[in-house]
Amino acid sequence: MQAINPDVISTLKIAAGANPRDVSAWAWRLIELDVATLSIAKLANDAADLTASELEDCINLAFAELGIHRDLDRKARWIIGAYVALLEAGDQSDALEMAVRRVGVQDPDQGVLYFAKCALDDLDDGADPAYHDRDFTQAHRHLILAEKCREWMSRNEDTLRPLRSKVEAIFK
Repeated sequence: MQAINPDVISTLKIAAGANPRDVSAWAWRLIELDVATLSIAKLANDAADLTASELEDCINLAFAELGIHRDLDRKARWIIGAYVALLEAGDQSDALEMAVRRVGVQDPDQGVLYFAKCALDDLDDGADPAYHDRDFTQAHRHLILAEKCREWMSRNEDTLRPLRSKVEAIFK
């Protein structure tokens, strides 16, 4: 997997949707980095006390203050959330496998990650599933899994690039 600044990853995680504890930690991190706005200060201090709609509005305002429009549809949020899960797993085989299982079952297109998750399930059941033109076997499951994750990222680059580029610019 590619190495990405952890602050970029946490910001993408918040953009895709996160719980108040993660939002508060993210906001405090931005304050530490001297990237503070009024909305970020409110999120740092009050995220846990806001209703879901107030939290969403405050996050949207914080992103707008950072120059990032967070008008993502459901599929884009899923793509960004799956991307974050894969990045957080990194090259650790077990963590990557867990991330693929978690996000693959939710794949709205039943695409690469969905089929990788199904192949892992088949392997756990004792089968050696054919996965496209290669056998997805126990012997090289992690190699193919990492390859499929890179393929998925590449296929979704048009969704990921605009937001990721804006977020990366904040942390340069």
